[in-house]
Amino acid sequence: MQTMKVRSRRHGIARLTRGSILLEVSIGLALTAFIAVASLRQSMLALSAGQWASMQALTDAYLTRETALASRLPFDQLREADFWPPQDEAVTTTVGVGSIANPVGGPPISIEAQLTRSSQLEAMSAEGLPTTTLLRLDSVLKYQIGGQAYLKTRSTLRTQ
Repeated sequence: MQTMKVRSRRHGIARLTRGSILLEVSIGLALTAFIAVASLRQSMLALSAGQWASMQALTDAYLTRETALASRLPFDQLREADFWPPQDEAVTTTVGVGSIANPVGGPPISIEAQLTRSSQLEAMSAEGLPTTTLLRLDSVLKYQIGGQAYLKTRSTLRTQ
């Protein structure tokens, strides 16, 4: 009869325990890395939403100022090319619209703005009524948030 040597359970358990500790540490490390990446992604999404909202507020404020200026300037000044040039003479300029609070002092935010007069002054009249002059003033902003380009416009119609 052959005799088989049987290892003690103690040695077998010790080997299993060493291997299982390595497995548990690997799973714990993978789980920690997954949670860290998920948290980073969520914080980046929260920051980009805040950045988008801040840029919308800044560009809306700038366009509100341009609309108010277009509504209150006298017609003589609006006809000059300095304020709203005709569409064929339009020039795009870079304008600083402000800055977003940043603990490390970020750079000022700038956008591209273009102010145009859509057409020359047009006189319209009907029988027995005085002549009405119409003027359309356009303000166009181009800006980027998170790598995506946006375009925002406001138009003001003036009559005299």
